[in-house]
Amino acid sequence: LLDLDGVKRTATRDDVLCAINMVNRLDQIDLSGLPVSDQTVPAIRRPVVMVATLATWTRKIGGIETFRVEDVAPITEIAEVAAGSAEEFRRNPRLVGYAEVRSPLCFDRNMVDIFMEYVKRGVPQTVDSMPCGGTTAPVTAAGILALGTAETLAPVVLAYAMRDDAVVGVDIT
Repeated sequence: LLDLDGVKRTATRDDVLCAINMVNRLDQIDLSGLPVSDQTVPAIRRPVVMVATLATWTRKIGGIETFRVEDVAPITEIAEVAAGSAEEFRRNPRLVGYAEVRSPLCFDRNMVDIFMEYVKRGVPQTVDSMPCGGTTAPVTAAGILALGTAETLAPVVLAYAMRDDAVVGVDIT
């Protein structure tokens, strides 16, 4: 983080809570991710701790991210507890997992494993693709859109091959 004087500092729990509080007060915003994570929490525990923080402090849908398949079980448990039950979480999910595709056309094994574990457990997913015109994607808008669409369709097909009731959204940025 950079403070108001441009001095770099470590993000803390207070920064996370301030970000959540800001989103909570914006009525036109329905989905909240975390623009920062608490860097005082050990990296291996950080995704689960951040999900618990998000589930505790907001009633809006929260975007969650991890890079370890081992985190999916505790994250799913937090989502179910926050909803009141596993059944209520399936009816009214408040946490949504992020799966990220690396442009061009790379859905790496680790992310596929995480994505598939979330889908198996019934956790909604978004598939994020970030093609960058002229570097990881064609220069034209049509080329960027075509690549982003191709990158997100593969995981959507995979999700529906696994579960008829999979919930998957796409995000091409």
